[in-house]
Amino acid sequence: MSKTTTVTKPAAKAVTKPAAAKAAPAAKVETKVAPKTAAKVEQKAPAAAKAETASKPKLFYVLADIARPVSGSLLFAHTLAAMHVLGMLGDKRPAVRTAALQAFVGSRAIRYHSVTKDNFAVEGDKVRLSPAGQSFFAARNADGKVAKADFEAFVQIFTKGTVPKDFAVKASNIVPAPLSL
Repeated sequence: MSKTTTVTKPAAKAVTKPAAAKAAPAAKVETKVAPKTAAKVEQKAPAAAKAETASKPKLFYVLADIARPVSGSLLFAHTLAAMHVLGMLGDKRPAVRTAALQAFVGSRAIRYHSVTKDNFAVEGDKVRLSPAGQSFFAARNADGKVAKADFEAFVQIFTKGTVPKDFAVKASNIVPAPLSL
């Protein structure tokens, strides 16, 4: 049990102020903070840190529009790596900001996979992999249409901004992209 010391201050003198202000009676001032108050402050700190982390953009690296693959196994590896890096794959299929996915694959790919193929479900300013899309991309991977080396190369580009030796992408086409997911 903590002890609290109470000090009484004399009442303030009457001063001409707006009608709402009146002379205050003697006030009590506590010199110690009660343990319950300190615990409440500690509980709020992690929530504030979490909110700050959520709003802070994460640095990724993307390919310039002119350098993105447009067909074939490189396109398949590029798209799968982008979804992997953004955390869109898996059973939960979380939604990410459309702008974040667009930075990786472009608006044309999002339109194609959401309107024509129904692989993406657009929900306001977010997009997620639809159940049909999960099956579509899993089949593409299972069929061997995505070379593991190409997939890993794109993951390296997207996360580190470096190009593996002898890969079909020029380092000058890599652009830093701070993105909020």
